[in-house]
Formats: sequence, structure tokens, C-alpha cells
Amino acid sequence: MVPDGDILAILADQMPALDDTLGSLSDEEALRRFAPGEWSIKEVVDHLIDAERIFSYRLLAVSRGEQASLLGFDGRRVASQVPAGRHTGVRAVPGVGDTVGCR
Repeated sequence: MVPDGDILAILADQMPALDDTLGSLSDEEALRRFAPGEWSIKEVVDHLIDAERIFSYRLLAVSRGEQASLLGFDGRRVASQVPAGRHTGVRAVPGVGDTVGCR
């Protein structure tokens, strides 16, 4: 359940705990797949970052009255094109904690 209150403040308050949790994982733990075909923790984090960027752009486009159709987003296709092992440590994934509460 999402607590009542200012959602940006709630998200900002959760970032240190998320950063600590992700930062405590070894590369082996972050790349572990819990079942064949499942995503690793690094892949989930990458997917969340990609989705945040895409939906942020869509929100910007809508708020500016963009009339052109926006491209679709197939998260599985995008994830399959980005090797999650390219970073050392989950905290090294670009974008983790960079945008929450910064606006």
C-alpha cells in the first residue's frame, strides 16, 4: 500500500533504503536469475529506469500539447537489447536515484 501524503516526498524518503539495499548486493547476487527466463535484479532496475525515462517524456509531450502519436514501448524487447552485466554493482546503473524528488 502506498501511504497517504506527498508522493514525491514519500519516494524521496524511500531512496536511501533502496540505495542501501541495492548497494549491498554483490554482482553475483544482482545478476542471479531466480528461474530460467526470469530477469535478474539488475535487469529489473534497468527496466524501471528505462520505463521512468520513457513515461517522463510522454508526460512532457502530453503536458506540452503534442499532437503526434507517441511510439510504443515493449519493455521485454528493450531489456533483451541491453546486457545487465555491463555495470559493476547495481548502484552503478545510471539513473538509480537520479531523478526522484529532483523536480
